[in-house]
Amino acid sequence: MQLSTIREAAENGDRQAQFELAEAYYYGSENLEADLPEAASWYERAAKVGHAEAQYKLALMNFLGKGIPQNLAAALTWYKRAAEEGHKDAMYNYALMCENGVGTEMNLVEAIAWYRNAVDSEHVDAAFNLGLLYHMGRGTPQDMAQAVHYYGYAAERGQLQAQFNLALIYHQGFGVAKDSARAAQLYKMAADAGFVTAQCNLALMLHQGDGVTPNPYEAVSYYKMAAENGHMTAQFILGRMYANGEGVELNHRESVRWLQRAAEQGHMKAQYELALKISRAEGAIKNMALVASWLAKSADQGYMKAVYSLGMLFRLGDGIEKNLPFSLQCFQKAAADGHADAQYWLGYMLETGEGCEKNLSEAAKCYAKATKQGHDKALRRLSALHD
Repeated sequence: MQLSTIREAAENGDRQAQFELAEAYYYGSENLEADLPEAASWYERAAKVGHAEAQYKLALMNFLGKGIPQNLAAALTWYKRAAEEGHKDAMYNYALMCENGVGTEMNLVEAIAWYRNAVDSEHVDAAFNLGLLYHMGRGTPQDMAQAVHYYGYAAERGQLQAQFNLALIYHQGFGVAKDSARAAQLYKMAADAGFVTAQCNLALMLHQGDGVTPNPYEAVSYYKMAAENGHMTAQFILGRMYANGEGVELNHRESVRWLQRAAEQGHMKAQYELALKISRAEGAIKNMALVASWLAKSADQGYMKAVYSLGMLFRLGDGIEKNLPFSLQCFQKAAADGHADAQYWLGYMLETGEGCEKNLSEAAKCYAKATKQGHDKALRRLSALHD
């Protein structure tokens, strides 16, 4: 239909023509320059006489402030008008605004009602949101059967977060009978569609034989997917698998590469293990200053193996300047957390006066704590103190 014909019909009150003219102004064409305020004007004329799609588009423009000033209250009004006309996306958006208190006070009861209406119109994301409300007990008593029902509806239709949440429920047995095999199936659905956390969780199940036959080679495949998408736990585990030749050929350089990627994201165990590999020149050039730096990053996060190792590094002065007072502080911190080797070395420094004043009674206490954890050297030194 010619634009002139559409315009004439629109000006004569034809709501479909008004909508089509609004679309023409919204998107523009060779014959008509896009004009968003004009589009909004024609959407509004069609919306006022009950055109559901025009009501929805007008709501969206008000919500985004696209071509007109943002007006959340108007967006809410037009979403509801469109929802009442049966527009499923408007039902969903209206419910979402009610759930989050956008353009109105939070109203979870209203949100649940309109999410249900949207699900009845086959809106997949509405089913997920409704499942989440039942899962969390927001606006309704927690009901895992309903959560599973709505998550299942969305999961079957490819909603990745629903697949993941449902997998978690079955994996943990939260409100349902635990079913690791079903969880693995759901994780795989989401993982194969690119859901990163599902890739890592599936890899862990394949790695550990949880609900599936153990398969370290397939586990590596999924760890790699997640790792390449920035998942630091997957990067860390992949680094370990390369270090041990588990599911892959042993490769220290690849191990260092993945440990470093996880370490740079702040993974404290990766920082510690990267430091160890650099200290041993495994897949990296030995650089004790760099070792100290990575150990310090891990220790700052409270990883006691790193705290202890940092203490030993500065006690021995291996490739860096010795710092016995700092070493003593590290041992004290790790010992207080129950680290047996730290308790032993703290006792040794107190016994010998290395970096501190001698204190045999405190040394004995440290040796005793380490001895209770089966530390043979501590037992021998404790016995020597009592001789």
